Amino acid sequence: MHRGDDRLRKFIAFFLIISVLVIAGGSRAFADEDAIPAPLTIPEDSPSTFLWDEFEGWPVGPDVQPRAAIIMDMDTGAVLYGKNIHEAHYPASITKVMTALVAVENGDPNQAVPFSHDAVYNIEPGSANVGMHEGEVINLDTALRCLMSASANECAYAIAESVGGGDYATFIQMMNDKAQELGCLDSHFANPHGLHDLEHYVSAYDMALIATAAYNNEWFRSFCNLQTYRRPLTEMNPEDDWVINNKHKMFKEDPDNKYYYPYCTGGKTGFTDQARTTLVTYAEKDGHRLVCVTLQGAGTAVYDATRGLFDYCFENFSNVPASELIDDRKIINVKDDTLISVPNSFERDKIETVEVIDEVVSCNSGSVGFAYGGIDLGHCSVNYKLAYIKEVDDKLIKDETPLNVPSIVKESGKRTVGMEMLPYVLAGGVLLILILTFIVISVRRRRNRSGKEGKGVSGGETDDPEINSGAGPNMETSEEAAEGKTAVLKTEGNMMNIHNK
Repeated sequence: MHRGDDRLRKFIAFFLIISVLVIAGGSRAFADEDAIPAPLTIPEDSPSTFLWDEFEGWPVGPDVQPRAAIIMDMDTGAVLYGKNIHEAHYPASITKVMTALVAVENGDPNQAVPFSHDAVYNIEPGSANVGMHEGEVINLDTALRCLMSASANECAYAIAESVGGGDYATFIQMMNDKAQELGCLDSHFANPHGLHDLEHYVSAYDMALIATAAYNNEWFRSFCNLQTYRRPLTEMNPEDDWVINNKHKMFKEDPDNKYYYPYCTGGKTGFTDQARTTLVTYAEKDGHRLVCVTLQGAGTAVYDATRGLFDYCFENFSNVPASELIDDRKIINVKDDTLISVPNSFERDKIETVEVIDEVVSCNSGSVGFAYGGIDLGHCSVNYKLAYIKEVDDKLIKDETPLNVPSIVKESGKRTVGMEMLPYVLAGGVLLILILTFIVISVRRRRNRSGKEGKGVSGGETDDPEINSGAGPNMETSEEAAEGKTAVLKTEGNMMNIHNK
């Protein structure tokens, strides 16, 4: 064997080892970096971030006691009030809103919910329950009513096993899949009941998304506001049907209940030593549907905070038809009766929009998004005038600055997309270097051999500019790249024309 061949093989082996280490070590490193650190109970005197601190022109709201709080309009998705809305916190039993959501979307009211040994005994002793026994069976609708009224932890576990097809872990994955589908970025679920787990946490913003999705389900609305319920009777428990009283105080009509709120339409309470008091509350007034989420609160102070936030939003915001905000010179009509949330004091000329035209031949459909002071207000589907679309197309074809289409940028819960692939990209780069090195060495060896055969060619750098510079024949110069003006953003099959006011 030639000494050069031996060196080459050692060289290849070295780079293969490096590649493996990059993939293995890089994957671990970036998996750790991408994970949200386990949340802690945050000191009450820690600085807070409010919605109006980041955006101008937004009505200033109250500073409430809970560490994190949000009011979201359930018809438009607009965030009307926000305090530390992207902080991760332990949710406690408001987790059961997600449990119920996954159940109503994937289960049947009459399907059997059997109580296994794990369902009865794998919950924290002394935690909320309705006294179900191993071997008892009730239907899913009854289990959900116990879940939301009594916060029954054994029912949460049994629901997970039943809806998960007999597999508890499958249901937990369904919860996390649903969170991802809804756009949650700062949450992770490890159980269906909310008992403390370091890997179980939510943000106020994510919980508002979850609560909104749940409330939009008619079945969920039928049991999210039960003031009382009765422990279900079964063959194993034919007589003991004691009354369950809901712990949420804001929709309990009682002369002695000072926390009763006449516009409250349902909700869920939560408490653990680590989470402190958590609360999800729904309210409707004059057709305005809101959800409030508070995290890391202090006892009944969460009710005062929730009432104050609802009053603030009902007094300062309204929903207006999107058709009143569009430019009728460009748009024929708004599809459906879409509403947009706006401050009552808003100025029409300060509404920002982004117009998206579907990239389909002979199609005039698209959408318009609205923002005020940088805050997303909602969006609507529209039909554009063909003359306007032709004018946009002509501008783009001529490579001119597009029409004055205002744009908005929504930045909430930032995430770097694709970072999990970086280790593999790095490994691929190492392998590419290996291949190029092998080619260069092979070329040199051939030339050395040719020189030994008397052709007068010595080993050395090739004069091929592609090998020396790494540039291909069609590589664009930096000047050429700078001249390219981006006028069209293609995202998921849409053509987006963007230009700031």
